[in-house]
Amino acid sequence: MTQAEAADLVHAGTVLARLGRALGGLPRAEAQALSEAGSLWRAAAAAPGPPLPLLPADAAALLSSLVGASCGTADLALAQRLVQTVRDRGEQLPLAARQMMLDLACRELRDALQPLRAASNGKNPAPPHQGGPPALPPRERVTAAARLAVALVAAQPTNNSIEAAALNAEANGGPAKSDRGELAAAAAGALLEAGETALAAGALLDPGGPGAAEVLGLAATALAPLPAALAATGTAEAPAASVLLVRARALVGSAARLAASGPSRPTWRWPPTESLCANIPPATFAPLADLALPASDPQYERELQAGLLMLARLATLLEGDGEVAQRVLPLLAGANAAAAPPGVRATAAFVLACIAGACACGGCRWGYEQGAAALVALCRGKGDGGAGTPLLADDRGDLAAALEQLAELLEQAPANIRSDLHASLLALFTDAAMGVRGGDARGMRALGALLPALAAAGAGLTQARPHALGGASAVDIGELQALQERSAGLVKMHRLTWLYIALHDFGALAPLAQHAGPADQPPAWRAAVGRLAADAPPIVAAGGGEEDLAKLDADLGERLRRFGPQAAQGALTARLVALTAPPPHRRRGATLAQVSPAASAHLLSVAALHRARALAAPLDGTSGLPPLAPLLAALEMAAPGSWSAPWLSAIAEATFACYCCRFELAGPGALGESDTHRAAAEEALAGSLVAHLDAGSGGGAPTTRALAAELLNALLARCSGLLWWPELFRALLDAVQAAEAGATGSSAQPPNSLHWLLQVVARGAAAAPGVTEALLQQALTGQPGHPAAGRHAAELLAAADSGRARSPMAALPGPPSGALALNRKARASGVVAGMAMAAKASQRAPAGVAEQAARSLQAALDARSPAAVLHDRYLQAAAALVLSGSVRGPGAPLLRLLARAPARDPDPDMARVAAFAWHWVNAGVPGCQAALVAEVTEAWLAMAEAGDGLFDGRYDPEGVAAAGPGTDPDADGLTRRIAAHHAWLAFLGEAWQAWAEGGGAEAAAVRALLGRALARSLQVPRGLSRHPAAAGPVFRLLGLALRCARHGMAEASGLPGGAGPPLATTLLAERILAAALAWFAGPAAWYGRWSDGEAREAAAAVAEFERAVERVPEWPASAPGPTPGGNAARAALLLLLLRTEAQRLAVWTAPLEAAPATAAGGGAGVSAAEWRQHMRTAWGVDPRLALALLDRLPGAAAARGEAEALATAHAGEPDVQALPKAAALLATPAAARAGVGAALAHLATWAPAPLLQALEMMSGPAARVPAVRAYALRSLHACNPQQVAFFLPQLVQLLRADDGGAVEAFLREEARRARLFAHLLLCALRTEGTPPDEAFAPAVKRSGWQRPEDTGIWGAADCVAKKVWAEAAPAEAEFLRAELDFFGAVTGVSGALYPVPKDHRRVAAAELVRKIPLLRDDLYLPTNPRSRVLAAIPESATPMQSAAKVPILVAFQIDEDGQSTGSEGTSRVQALIFKVGDDCRQDVLALQVVALLRDALAAAGLGLYLAPYGVLPTDYECGIIEVVPDTKSRSALGETADGGLAEIFRRKFGEPGSRRFETARDNFIASEAGYAVACFLLQAKDRHNGNILLDGRGRLVHIDFGFILEISPGGNMRFESAAFKLSHEMTQLLDPGGSRASAPFRRFQELCIRGYLAARGVAGGIIATVALMAESGLPCYGRGAPVDNLRRRFRLDFTDAQAAEFMRSTIADAYDKWTTGFYDYVQYLQNSIPK
Repeated sequence: MTQAEAADLVHAGTVLARLGRALGGLPRAEAQALSEAGSLWRAAAAAPGPPLPLLPADAAALLSSLVGASCGTADLALAQRLVQTVRDRGEQLPLAARQMMLDLACRELRDALQPLRAASNGKNPAPPHQGGPPALPPRERVTAAARLAVALVAAQPTNNSIEAAALNAEANGGPAKSDRGELAAAAAGALLEAGETALAAGALLDPGGPGAAEVLGLAATALAPLPAALAATGTAEAPAASVLLVRARALVGSAARLAASGPSRPTWRWPPTESLCANIPPATFAPLADLALPASDPQYERELQAGLLMLARLATLLEGDGEVAQRVLPLLAGANAAAAPPGVRATAAFVLACIAGACACGGCRWGYEQGAAALVALCRGKGDGGAGTPLLADDRGDLAAALEQLAELLEQAPANIRSDLHASLLALFTDAAMGVRGGDARGMRALGALLPALAAAGAGLTQARPHALGGASAVDIGELQALQERSAGLVKMHRLTWLYIALHDFGALAPLAQHAGPADQPPAWRAAVGRLAADAPPIVAAGGGEEDLAKLDADLGERLRRFGPQAAQGALTARLVALTAPPPHRRRGATLAQVSPAASAHLLSVAALHRARALAAPLDGTSGLPPLAPLLAALEMAAPGSWSAPWLSAIAEATFACYCCRFELAGPGALGESDTHRAAAEEALAGSLVAHLDAGSGGGAPTTRALAAELLNALLARCSGLLWWPELFRALLDAVQAAEAGATGSSAQPPNSLHWLLQVVARGAAAAPGVTEALLQQALTGQPGHPAAGRHAAELLAAADSGRARSPMAALPGPPSGALALNRKARASGVVAGMAMAAKASQRAPAGVAEQAARSLQAALDARSPAAVLHDRYLQAAAALVLSGSVRGPGAPLLRLLARAPARDPDPDMARVAAFAWHWVNAGVPGCQAALVAEVTEAWLAMAEAGDGLFDGRYDPEGVAAAGPGTDPDADGLTRRIAAHHAWLAFLGEAWQAWAEGGGAEAAAVRALLGRALARSLQVPRGLSRHPAAAGPVFRLLGLALRCARHGMAEASGLPGGAGPPLATTLLAERILAAALAWFAGPAAWYGRWSDGEAREAAAAVAEFERAVERVPEWPASAPGPTPGGNAARAALLLLLLRTEAQRLAVWTAPLEAAPATAAGGGAGVSAAEWRQHMRTAWGVDPRLALALLDRLPGAAAARGEAEALATAHAGEPDVQALPKAAALLATPAAARAGVGAALAHLATWAPAPLLQALEMMSGPAARVPAVRAYALRSLHACNPQQVAFFLPQLVQLLRADDGGAVEAFLREEARRARLFAHLLLCALRTEGTPPDEAFAPAVKRSGWQRPEDTGIWGAADCVAKKVWAEAAPAEAEFLRAELDFFGAVTGVSGALYPVPKDHRRVAAAELVRKIPLLRDDLYLPTNPRSRVLAAIPESATPMQSAAKVPILVAFQIDEDGQSTGSEGTSRVQALIFKVGDDCRQDVLALQVVALLRDALAAAGLGLYLAPYGVLPTDYECGIIEVVPDTKSRSALGETADGGLAEIFRRKFGEPGSRRFETARDNFIASEAGYAVACFLLQAKDRHNGNILLDGRGRLVHIDFGFILEISPGGNMRFESAAFKLSHEMTQLLDPGGSRASAPFRRFQELCIRGYLAARGVAGGIIATVALMAESGLPCYGRGAPVDNLRRRFRLDFTDAQAAEFMRSTIADAYDKWTTGFYDYVQYLQNSIPK
């Protein structure tokens, strides 16, 4: 490699490093690049030959890497060579690089001086640094560092080259001439730094040694270029020039004064100043020859200050050598004089602080005492305090700053020295405070400036106590008294200090309204007050007796009297009341007694101290006493009824409130405190309260116990994360153990701590049951267990169970709990223990056990073992991980497998077992929360990316509904996987509740992991499943994401400058809004397959998310979006939808306990303008959402005009044209009036609509508009022809007004496409066509016969029929003729039997049927196209009663799959009734409605039963009716049984309570509820027992719908006034005892209400089906307004709650209504139909 190539590589490495640093990241890349570059350069530098041609920037980068790394002395030579390389090339190092290396040289020099000083003092030097490069001997290190400093100085543009360099830089675009002085100043500063450092080194080196002469020579060399640098700096106009000049004078002057003072030992032989300049040419040094200035010179004060600072620097570098102090302190005498200028006095104070601090740390006690005494005397002046104190006259705070400097320098000094200084400063503060009165702003500022010094001096003096839970968190009475007696004087001083802090309100401790301190207090004052409070001793020893009052008066009385009105009784009491004001939510219980001024002052100091500790002390808990502990101990010690007890209690409550307020504000951006510190403070506060739950040794113990319990309750409510801290659990167990150990007698009351232990368990289980129970189980069975937990196991388990019952997802099946959980853990642990014993011999434990358990679990997963085996293996793996005690090393793969195994095939049972195991691992392996959550969220995200279960956004409720009957939305196991994800969310929710909302790094990591997982889960707004069963998990996921987002919003609210939340929080909030609104972008769907618990959980999830959304004050937005109104409008719309959804699910969950009809929902109270705004917002989000508003919210009808306008305006957009529902918004009455318009023209390219929507459009106001009709017919053409054929009766009616022939063309085309369609169409056309001649003059006229009249369809039907026949393919025509002729012949038997005597009709019928040949072997039953007729059964032919021609019943042997050959077991019998002279079209209409209801109920997952048997009109007043198999009419059953339905069921199915009976009753309830809804909507009358069937399973079936809608028997008497039949015998079966509160009847009511709610979802289709038959001439349209009344019965203007209430009242009205029973009685009398 050539040198050029090597230089290029070094350059590339340093450029990469600079790039990483500029980006603020890539620390590893930067370090690696610099390391490789440095290694390359080192190798090249060590090789012979010229150095590498480095660029200055590359050299600077390498130098900075040396400074940033832990380099040894050997690297100093390397750095020196780098500098020399650049210098030899005539180039300059960047100023930043020079400064960094100069700092390195000084640092190395100081380190090198340490062993020399130690050796001179007779001490052993510190051992050399281990692990780095070999260190040089101390003297060589000093020399090497000095050489580097001089090399850096030599690299400066010196020797009169500064001017030339500046001119050259200006010519090359560098700094202008005005900046030359700054260049020169920088060079001169570097020279001075090197000279000062070398001078300090020379002070310690033995002049006779080998290194002294060189170092001193180096110092002289460093000073040599100084005159040129100062000259180039320019005149005094440059601010830096005068400063550098003063430093130069001070440097030489200080050296001269020290040299002239003479040494006291041989090592202090300083050469004269001239010797320092011996090697400098006189001409060069001439400008510095005369540095001495007279006192009258204007620069004299500045030079004197600089000289004093140089002395401080040298004294600090020499670390307080005694002889230095002896010579320096006299030099400061003049500076301490009162006549000295203020600046000199301030500088002298600073130098005194430096010398005293250096002496204290260096072991020179005399030097410290002299310096500190001089400094304090300088602050005190001649007096003993008051207004004349120099400290109070120090406006700039220089004296206080010097005292703070001294206190900080003593940080490593012995404790007795620090205590002395602290006492001196306390005395200084209290004496000075006596001279300050209210309104003395100058004095208060001076006092405030002293606070940082007080805090620094007292730091750590009070013995730190363990603040963690489980430590010694209490201060008992004896300890408190001992502390007081041991430091009585200090306590008095602190009491006075805190009294003055309170009186002057330093630190702004008082509430804002009572704030009396300086308005512009610096933040440092408050911080100092907090640090002072943290280290203050307890000052609450007063017990409340007369003796205590006398002591307080003796200590404080005189000072209070001297202080004046500000310390009068009234003023003290007012301020004390202000500091002890109770929180806003509480009232003060006890009346606070009036006390003496001295007692008020004492209490005020106590209140101020503890308030400051709560509001401003560091939260890390590293010093001082536990929070509230001294107060609670003093309260326990207070005598009952004493004057101090109420006040101490009030102080404790106020202090607690301050802590809680601080906890809420703590965090990034608020007080600059980390979550870890907040967590430590919360733990410490909880520890103090737990420790006093069983206080019992003092007179105030009951009050203390009650207060501790009350405050603990409030703390747990505010800081709920404490509930799941193992330390709190163990602390409570320890408290129980201690209390029970100290209890005597059998009648001892249970300790208060036991009550709180049970409370914590119950409250924890109510919010995070899995976490709580795992902690409890660990205490019961873990290692180590706890004896108190074992004694109270039953109570603890019961508390956990009671809490779980109140948990958010309590309604869901949960993981094992209680004794079952303990058993399963014990079994798994036993297996693993056996594995460990077996593995121990092979040296594989515990790592080998973890590996073995992982292999076993993996094998079970690969083999798809049964669930029981898989669950056992899984728990064994968890037990192995707990045994290993770590999730790192061998435990890491096992943890990953435990997290990902349940995600392979999501199953709810496996997910619950997994959550149980995860909680077990968390409780058993400390510190694993972040690792556990990391693995679980990775598995969660893998499922999300797979798009399965909850993340399967392909499910379309509208598509499922349109798929027709028989479609099972759960056929692919989708709901099972959704339920599994629900269980995962239960774990993630508990993880956030218990682990993420606390403090500390672990909680922050959990928050970050969960936030990432939640954000990615919602990455695709419509990516979540919209299956109705997903309501619970979807809104649990959204609720958890919102909690995460709100945490980010709360943190951002405390940031300075009003900065908004982080971008990640903003994006998460927007994704939450988008995903939540996407849930509503479709029709509301019901899900009846939920268990009661799952239904409650879904309703609770939505309601809780609604409340969470309400609590968001403002939704952040990343950028303005297209939605009108932004996120605020979206959130308002979402709240409206959530309220309605919550009410809807609440009604579904508990139909009998639903909200009243007046409850808010459905948009009640929303104005028309607001509706229009919501509609615009919804359209901006997603047009699907706007369309869904019209379906979901009854009140949204007010915005329908807005929706129509939006659809019209956007009709040309492809995204809108893809929405069939939007097409309905164009088919408006206005469109019908206007005809074809621009918007309607787009229907030609619109996506086809579903079947029912197409029917609605064909029956709507614009049905006759050609564009609308063409679109509807095109939509029908896109549907399954078999499903379209179901509505042929309605479609044939459209021929009546088929002006353009579009309907005819459609019917003919569909007939050509599908054989079944052609068959049913021909039957419908023959039914609606011109009747036969016999119909106009029948031989036998039935009751009520009327001559047929054309309704305008006869001719059209006949014409279309001819065309269908003509266009049919020959084979199709042959089949159709055979099908129609065969069943026409069977129908004709009815007419042939009429002349036959009744007694011979059965035989004649059999014979006639036998003679009818089966024309083909592929004929099917007309009412069941899926069947194939094998043969007619002549013996089954049975004539039936009728007033007209004789209807007959004929059974057929059929094969429904088309494959049977008639062998036994492969076919079945189906009977049909063939009617002649009866119009069956009305039955068809009723059964169409029943079929639509059946499909709607099935889609909703309800178990209601409806049996829409087949009816097909085949010709004019001819038809075929399917016989419902295995049924008998209720009247027929009544002929064989005397009792009612209950007796019939008892005889057939056994006694009530038996399995068969209850199953049959459930079947009856399901069918009665289904037909109740159907009969109510149809208004089916003539419901006597002959028209009601019961099948062999107890199900009810209604037949014969001759009276529906607006007609009823008896000339429309409407005697059957009940909405449906619920007769007395039915109520006996449904409601045993007639209480209307029995479980069967409640079940019946719930099914009725849910069925009615589900039916409202297909109201449009049902209404359209009925409306299209309005002109058919059917009797049901003969009176009233049947279609409008049908629409009113759906109550579409009602909310779901109102509809449920309406149905409840309908059921109550129908219950055993007397008109129902009376009608049955009339039928019995008239027609002998058993009642």
